[in-house]
Amino acid sequence: MKPLKLTMSAFGSYADTQTIDFTALGANGLYLITGETGSGKTTIFDAISYALFGKASGTSRNKYQMLRSDYVEGRVDTFVDLDFAVGDAAYNIRRAIVPHIARKTAEVSYTDKVELTLCDKTVVSRESEVASKIAEIIGLDRDQFAQIVMISQNDFLRFLQSGTEERVRILRSIFNTSALKYFQESLKTRSKELSGLLDICRHDFERHRVDPYKRDERFIEWEAQIKTDEAALAEADEDWSEHEARKTRLAAETALAAELSKKFDVLEASRATLAEHAAKERETELLTERRNRGEIALRRVKPFADRAAETGKQHEEARLGLAQARSGAQAASAELENAKHALAELPPFEAAQAAFEALKQEHGEAKSLLAKLTALKTDYAAIAVKRSELKTSQSEFETLNADFNTTDDRRKAIEEAFLRAQAGILAADLADGLPCPVCGSPVHPA
Repeated sequence: MKPLKLTMSAFGSYADTQTIDFTALGANGLYLITGETGSGKTTIFDAISYALFGKASGTSRNKYQMLRSDYVEGRVDTFVDLDFAVGDAAYNIRRAIVPHIARKTAEVSYTDKVELTLCDKTVVSRESEVASKIAEIIGLDRDQFAQIVMISQNDFLRFLQSGTEERVRILRSIFNTSALKYFQESLKTRSKELSGLLDICRHDFERHRVDPYKRDERFIEWEAQIKTDEAALAEADEDWSEHEARKTRLAAETALAAELSKKFDVLEASRATLAEHAAKERETELLTERRNRGEIALRRVKPFADRAAETGKQHEEARLGLAQARSGAQAASAELENAKHALAELPPFEAAQAAFEALKQEHGEAKSLLAKLTALKTDYAAIAVKRSELKTSQSEFETLNADFNTTDDRRKAIEEAFLRAQAGILAADLADGLPCPVCGSPVHPA
């Protein structure tokens, strides 16, 4: 980042508008800002840092009370306007301190108003978008910028004394070496993977008692042994195939013998059964003759018996039907009388149909209302839980906010008193001939 032009109004120790044209100082990009103590050197750093990041360059400067000049007369706006370049692209950023006076208490509060003009003339005014664009353009945050871009007071010493991780991160961001870091990490990961694979191979060699440096000789021995074993295995396979074929033949012969044995057993059983049937042949003939005579008698008598049974059944059914018909006739007569009375009392058909449609519509509306009430009941229960949680959180927030405001007011008062007395504290120990701890001068005329 290279500053081109800086304009300050009612800022710091400058009561009126001051403009610094850095382009008039040359194109080398390195500027020395020097002067007496209190001449406004740090104010320039504050203005550049405030314009870019919304904060002063130091860590002990109140943002609004210290940055707005105490020597301003009248209603003069406090702002910083900075033209700067990154590479071949030029940008402009303007940040102003806007006062707000409360109507009832006349208490003054301040806010920032910022506008960033990009190289394509696009204007960004939202604070979050401006902060994101500045970080994208410059590549540094406010602390890193103060340590390495503007070498003010002890900020560069803080960069030198910062931890290795912080310095590496800053320098990597400046020189854009993130790709090299990724490549280095990739090489480390690949090396670790290959080292692990090598350990596995060595472990396998040790498990098989093989010298890694004589592995080729051992491989040749193993290959010869494998060939010998393959030949023996082929012979064993041939023997096994012959045994399997013989086993198949024996199984077929065994199955055939078992089938013949079963057939012989069936034949013996059939012979025994035939002898029994031959012994009972006469008994069978007598039973057959008795059956024939019984069938003849049954064919002559059975039709009469069946007809008598059917007639008795029909008579009983007719008797039961007559009794049921008499009972049904009486019930039907009573129902007819009731129906006549009910029909006389019924309203006209059109009115009944209209009433039914109205009841049907009311039922649908009641059903819809019941569904809504059920949903509202569920929502009300959830809202009650949320209100309870909100009340608890609000109570905690009010307590913590009150503690914070009290502590912050004390801190601001102590910080402002320290800053306003700092020059007197430094001047108390000054003596001619001894260097000033701020500017290094051995002479102290004031």
